[in-house]
Amino acid sequence: MIRAKISGWTLAALLAPAALLGEPAAPGSAAGEAVKCESRVLQHEDEQSLITAAKAMLPRDIESFVTHPCRNPVSAHAGIVTAHFKTHGGVMQWWELACRRGSAAWTCHSLQSKQFIDARLLVGGRLRRVALTFDKDTALDRAQQLTSQALTIYTDPASRLPWCAREEEPLDSDWQVLRQRHPLPAGSKTLLVNVALDGDTGSVTLADIQVEIQIPVDRKESPGGAAKCWNVWIVAS
Repeated sequence: MIRAKISGWTLAALLAPAALLGEPAAPGSAAGEAVKCESRVLQHEDEQSLITAAKAMLPRDIESFVTHPCRNPVSAHAGIVTAHFKTHGGVMQWWELACRRGSAAWTCHSLQSKQFIDARLLVGGRLRRVALTFDKDTALDRAQQLTSQALTIYTDPASRLPWCAREEEPLDSDWQVLRQRHPLPAGSKTLLVNVALDGDTGSVTLADIQVEIQIPVDRKESPGGAAKCWNVWIVAS
């Protein structure tokens, strides 16, 4: 999956429903520049070259698969995902790579160790089923805590949260408009959540609606909770 944080757009465009359905910037391109794919299939020799490049970065003797290929006349990009295995605690683990090439060889980067668990967490006073993906640096209990906190913030009508791009001044109503236009799936549908730690900040992405909530970790917030904030992402899958 390739993600690009929306930046430099007006809040009206950012909050429009179409903004969540667009294609993201490719790695190294300007934010908001759409990814164009002439073909979603790699030629056999090209795919084998990709797999060879990826194996140099992956753990030995583990099966891997090409995902989300995008081929153009003089460039291509794709992801690599390894086979999943389950720990004694019931957590699924695997590795992911992002790869691309110009007119010549494939190069891969951003090797990430991923974890997943199907959890049931308390959200707004009721238990919800959550498909929780988190990185190797995040303990399971921390991932669940951050997820429950972010979902509670998003569903609480009284919550107030600033936009993370503080160099711009969003209107006071932006947070409310965002939640009105992009509600979480209702009923018994499983919620999709991704959690990662970046220094002293926990990043919780509500993947169904591609809204990220950033939450301070291991440090005290200001009394008004201003250290928490939100972003919107666009995703190509």
